[in-house]
Amino acid sequence: NEGQQLEALFAVQGIVTDVSLAPFSQFRSPISANQAKHLRQSISLTGYGLQAFKIAVQNIMELYARFARLMPKKSTLRPADFITTRSNALGEDESTIDFSNRFFTLRKHATTDILPIQKELDPFDRLSNARKHKYEYTEDNEIRIMEAKSKDNEWKFKKIKSSEIAVGDIVEVQVNFTLIPLGNNEYGLKAIFREVARFDNTLAMVSRVSIIDRATVLINLQKAAVKAQVRRARTVKENAPKPLKRIIAYTEEEEDDEALLRVKNVKLTNNEDGVWAGPSTALN
Repeated sequence: NEGQQLEALFAVQGIVTDVSLAPFSQFRSPISANQAKHLRQSISLTGYGLQAFKIAVQNIMELYARFARLMPKKSTLRPADFITTRSNALGEDESTIDFSNRFFTLRKHATTDILPIQKELDPFDRLSNARKHKYEYTEDNEIRIMEAKSKDNEWKFKKIKSSEIAVGDIVEVQVNFTLIPLGNNEYGLKAIFREVARFDNTLAMVSRVSIIDRATVLINLQKAAVKAQVRRARTVKENAPKPLKRIIAYTEEEEDDEALLRVKNVKLTNNEDGVWAGPSTALN
């Protein structure tokens, strides 16, 4: 029925390939209405051989199939465009998942509390201008950014700055999957970015991820780093100008150097047999 909305909460573990979080450096003047409408925070994950990521992709596709079966008659569900196959830093084709969330909500559509924009998200006060255009920063727009540490066989979480999430980090992302109408009897499944937890800036993962799995990721990341160094060296060599005779000026001593259907708090994850389980809640 129209007016209902269905949501599922997922925890997805993977390696960051791209990230865009506030504060946003592109704004040199107060934000416009069009910029406020399209401004998003986003993160992209891949696996580099991480089994937990492969299972997450499988579970998301199964969720997509379940949503497809919920479609009203004569309606279709578009393919999930947030899962793509890309060439990773090793030159191998691998699934990548893109998650994003709008930074603002149109005031008349806000269904959760309006929040103040903290200085760390908007140090030059460029985003607050969105209120003049009837856009608000709400609880639905907030991204919680955490660090996870294991202590006494228990995971602890603390808030960290957005700048501490970087490409190459192993993270767990909490997302909602929402079905929205697109017109012409078509619907889209959107992956809404809610939270991200960095695993102690190390390869420490949850207990069900094996040591072998972690070792595979480490080896692949090391290979990727080596390939990147080789590419950089080759580029420098190819673009290097012809050498000029050096004139020494100093002696050595002197030289200086809008949603449709929702069911809340459902988390589809996997146990050690790869079977998904739920319900669950987000990180806290």
